[in-house]
Amino acid sequence: MLLKEQVISIQSKPEVVAPITQKRDGRHWTDWAGCALYLCLAVDLLVHSPKIGILLLPGVLHETVVAASFLLRRPLAQQAKGLGPRIAAYVGTFMMVAFVRLASSYYPAWVEHTNGLLLNRLGISFWFIGTLFGLYSLWYFRHAFSLVPQARELVTSGPFRIARHPIYLSYVLQYIGIWLTHKTTAMGIVLVLWFAVMLIRMKYEEALLMAVFPEYALYKLQVRAIYPRLPRRVIATAPPRTIHATHRSVGKAA
Repeated sequence: MLLKEQVISIQSKPEVVAPITQKRDGRHWTDWAGCALYLCLAVDLLVHSPKIGILLLPGVLHETVVAASFLLRRPLAQQAKGLGPRIAAYVGTFMMVAFVRLASSYYPAWVEHTNGLLLNRLGISFWFIGTLFGLYSLWYFRHAFSLVPQARELVTSGPFRIARHPIYLSYVLQYIGIWLTHKTTAMGIVLVLWFAVMLIRMKYEEALLMAVFPEYALYKLQVRAIYPRLPRRVIATAPPRTIHATHRSVGKAA
């Protein structure tokens, strides 16, 4: 038997730790179908209820960027298994848009516009801040974003120093803003349900990240999930620029 030991050095940018084991990139057809269906639903909402539909437009833009980012994605490290993560992802993505579309047609009182000037201004402020922060976060994370939980790379810089899930934080701000401008009990209930689904999605995503990236445990202690704190540098558990991995292969002697 012949034992060979080979040391491979992987270069990475500071504060971004790439997975050592790389697999061939996979593009599941449901991602494309989901984005297409979402876009069709959003366009239909904009046509029938433009006043509230325009407030959901940033979410539509997010999904459009997701579809375009397939060409830029890095090799897939690992993806969550089972129907649970995928169902939670799609329910969370479609819930608000589907509710607004159905309510606008069949129960207009559920999405009735708020009359108070103060609430409207406050709501628009939340929505605007959430929209800007969401676009920034999505652009920063454009190489590894996906609808379903997938581990492609661990990013702890930029908006990820503010929250572990900055894109979800942006959605929370946007949806709170929409609720303040359409302050009804039904809208509030759907918002609470959406938040519950988001927490489930976060649980699936973080379980996967903990399994693939051991250093995520330290990052999790330093940065909150969606409640921001002042930006701070995340201390890496490995040298910031070079990660060394030892691979051994055993073969028969000639």
